[in-house]
Amino acid sequence: VFDVTDGRAALKVVRTGRSDATHIEVERGIEPGRLVAVRGLPILTDGARVEVEALEGAGALGPGGEQGAP
Repeated sequence: VFDVTDGRAALKVVRTGRSDATHIEVERGIEPGRLVAVRGLPILTDGARVEVEALEGAGALGPGGEQGAP
């Protein structure tokens, strides 16, 4: 997972939990509500500059699948 801080991507090792066709639970390695990269992943590198843009319907899901921080 690439965490995004101050316009830079930072590679984070995470532990995943349950998943389905559209969601993956992250159990450890990144705090809830953090911005993460969702596009350009095959070419993204640690420390790369990134541009943050809003995605329609984007937002973290909390425990139990409720909508969390946008």
